Amino acid sequence: MEFTIYLNDRPYRLLDVGEGECQLMIVDAKEAGSLYELGLFDPSESRRAVILDTSLAWASDLAALPCRHIAKIVEDVHLLIDVYWLDRLRICQPQSNNELYQALKQLLNERLLE
Repeated sequence: MEFTIYLNDRPYRLLDVGEGECQLMIVDAKEAGSLYELGLFDPSESRRAVILDTSLAWASDLAALPCRHIAKIVEDVHLLIDVYWLDRLRICQPQSNNELYQALKQLLNERLLE
């Protein structure tokens, strides 16, 4: 299902589909009418896909965000993971933002599947 969620008072579009091992994808999809349109998941796979779109909360592309905004996104993702009780998950490296990926990798530590 696709909906808007507020994390630390910031709006994000969220798509949560499937069951099984969870894969979190963080995207900037301001051009997409629906997150389904992105084609980032295969419904035939036995996997859960959680796609978080940052475009409502942040006006810039993920690759152009300054460190202070990256830190806020990391806080928001941490809250999402706790709210959804995601004990183990994979993170698809965010669009051209290695800094965000590394910060999440460090934060999630033992929860992260490689």
